[in-house]
Formats: sequence, C-alpha cells, structure tokens
Amino acid sequence: MKEPNDEAKDKVMKIEEIVSDEEMNKSFENTNFGDRQPRVMIKDGINKVVQGYATGYTIECILIELGLTKKPRPRKIVITDKGYKYLKAVGMIKY
Repeated sequence: MKEPNDEAKDKVMKIEEIVSDEEMNKSFENTNFGDRQPRVMIKDGINKVVQGYATGYTIECILIELGLTKKPRPRKIVITDKGYKYLKAVGMIKY
C-alpha cells in the first residue's frame, strides 16, 4: 500500500513550476545565445554538469542564479535537488 507522500515523490513537476518564465527571463537578460531557446540552454547546461563537462561561464552563472547548480569550491560545480527535478521534468532522467 502506498503512503500519502509516495505520490508526491513520484510526481514529475512541470519545468515552469521549477523555474518560472519570469525567473528565467531575468537570468537571461543581457545575454546573447543567438537563436537558442533559454529552456534548451538550461537543460543542456544541467546535463553537461551531470556528465562532468564544462558549461561556459555565462550559463554556469545562470544555473547557479536559478538554484539549479551550486559551486561548493573553485573549479567544481554540482547539481542541486532543484536541478535534478528540472532534468526529470524535461525527461533527461527517469529516477
């Protein structure tokens, strides 16, 4: 039998619930990524962090500002719980 909190754990949030359009637009102000969509940049940036690749300084700062990643020490960036929820919401991870 499922506990009441089990459903909440299994629920996949919508990306807009994790990072609102307002938050995203504020973070991407005064940036120029050409025709790349901000949500695609966020997804790709988090995915690179998870895989251990460099993201580039601007997107790194945006991910930290949005609370999707953190930088506990120089030259090390890690994904936060919010970042995992975002990846799960866009279908990049299943757990």
